Amino acid sequence: MRLRTFLLATGVGMIPGTIAYTLLGHDLLKINEYQSRLIFISLSIIVVIIIGYILKLKLSPDKQENN
Repeated sequence: MRLRTFLLATGVGMIPGTIAYTLLGHDLLKINEYQSRLIFISLSIIVVIIIGYILKLKLSPDKQENN
């Protein structure tokens, strides 16, 4: 893979997480004003983590099988 392609893909892939964590930090500082958005973003992050964990379990080879 070319370096330019790698850097572009890495940068684009980091954008959603960067936005989510920036909003989360902002809303924590101003919790009285943005409480509903803080709850929504926090729940969204938790759901994404749970989905990732479930997909990891489903896609990883079963280590208990000995063929």
